[in-house]
Amino acid sequence: MRSLASSSQSKGRFKGLIHPNAGFGHQIQLFFLICVLVAAVYGGLTAKKSILVAQGLPALLALLLLLLVL
Repeated sequence: MRSLASSSQSKGRFKGLIHPNAGFGHQIQLFFLICVLVAAVYGGLTAKKSILVAQGLPALLALLLLLLVL
């Protein structure tokens, strides 16, 4: 299940990059990065704390960088 979720997340972010409407593509990327961040927080609270660092920190960094581009 984990690889399926990772695959759909990466596909969504890639679609955001190549979308013909740059503004909408930006929103797609934001949506998928927020999904990763929410999943990391949930996983960190319910399973292992290391999930929060391993998945949440890169997602947060990418989200902040994406917001700076806006």
